[in-house]
Amino acid sequence: MQELNKPIPIYLFLGMLESGKTQFIQKMLESEPFATDEPVLLLVCEDGEEVYDTSRFPMQNVHIHTVDAPEELTPERLLQMSDACGATRIFIEYNGMWHLKYLMAGKPRSWMIFQTVFIAEASMFLQFYTNFKSLITSLIQSNGTW
Repeated sequence: MQELNKPIPIYLFLGMLESGKTQFIQKMLESEPFATDEPVLLLVCEDGEEVYDTSRFPMQNVHIHTVDAPEELTPERLLQMSDACGATRIFIEYNGMWHLKYLMAGKPRSWMIFQTVFIAEASMFLQFYTNFKSLITSLIQSNGTW
């Protein structure tokens, strides 16, 4: 298991389905400073229309794992995934319909939120905000409160 004292940075991507999270992450992992030889664990917490094209990752060091339910976000399971690939960075494409409490309760203590990005598709944002106001508000307000 990873050293408890060695922090692992998490890049957390929030937003509703079809907001562009997958495309944004894809481009990040294809370019500097993220395209390094360090192993990356990419946790995908929703099935969208877009899929990752791993052939475009320059270093071929991105290990993708799908999380199908928030109950799967346990410290033991997450550490097992990161240990298996020796991840030094974690990218999480979080499901916009899951409350963040699942991730915060389940993330290992050594995983530290380094950056949070909320992505919204402008033409759909008002509709999502109207229908899921408390959920959207919690995602936006939680930025930086880790």
